[in-house]
Amino acid sequence: MRYTSFIIVLLFYSMSFAQNPDSNIHPGALVESKKTFWKQIYADIDSGRTVIFNKTTLHVYAIVKNDRVDTIKDSISRTVPKPGTIMIKKGRKEFIHEAILRAAAFQFVVDSLKAHNLHPDLRWLPVLESGYLDTMISEQNAHGIWQFIPPTAKRYGLSIEEISDPYKSTNAFVRYMSSLHRQFGNYALALTAYHHGESGIREKLKRKNAVSLEAIIPSLGFQSANYYARYLAIVDIARRMKDEG
Repeated sequence: MRYTSFIIVLLFYSMSFAQNPDSNIHPGALVESKKTFWKQIYADIDSGRTVIFNKTTLHVYAIVKNDRVDTIKDSISRTVPKPGTIMIKKGRKEFIHEAILRAAAFQFVVDSLKAHNLHPDLRWLPVLESGYLDTMISEQNAHGIWQFIPPTAKRYGLSIEEISDPYKSTNAFVRYMSSLHRQFGNYALALTAYHHGESGIREKLKRKNAVSLEAIIPSLGFQSANYYARYLAIVDIARRMKDEG
């Protein structure tokens, strides 16, 4: 009965969002707080400085010059209850700014999103994924502006050589995101599934009998738990840059 209830609720959300694919649920207080943190990383802190923070709460302990990180981190480690929760992140202000400017050269991304009735703000996802650098290859062997891994790319008809092609990979992305949005009913879950894997997100929703990202964030690893908030932070920054000209 519990599983049946979950399916009914999920179908309700999927049907309602299918009628208006541009709709989005409010991200919730937890995602909003995470977004605030990532906006600081992406818009305020330059590459010469590093944030030392708690990876669970995103509480910032210190913002220091890069050559002071080890010293300050060691000092903080001696004062916090769980030193293993301390994390560091270099500022990304310049990289994100340049990536948003690069996006202007990819009008075909905007056109493809519109043609598939996907939210236009998804044009900013490659800023997060690759900085709009089609030569980008991650440690996980993800390629191109959308950072497809080979197994997912193969599902959508891309060869290894084609993953880095911005046009062909965008065609694959819009089909994949359309599928994820139909499955999960909102972009919060669809984008998290894009990063984490759809089967993993489905399992976590089923286990929690939940239909929202906020409900499963505590069960996600650091990268997946913060992925949607990071995307929203970049959308906010891109909009502000556009407004400021």
